[in-house]
Amino acid sequence: MLSERAQWLSDVVEVIGIGRSDTESFIVLQWIPEGLFTPVIEAVALKDLGEREGWKQLKARGC
Repeated sequence: MLSERAQWLSDVVEVIGIGRSDTESFIVLQWIPEGLFTPVIEAVALKDLGEREGWKQLKARGC
């Protein structure tokens, strides 16, 4: 029997693009923080996606 508690992790996040610099690849994300109406757009380096630095970057932007 599955008995996990549901937990809110973030607002809905959309992938709206990908990009590349000379040295890195990025994923471009968009979300609207709860209670706000203006979307936030943030590029996260693929090397940081799922890592502490990536989560820190998203959290700082209200995700």
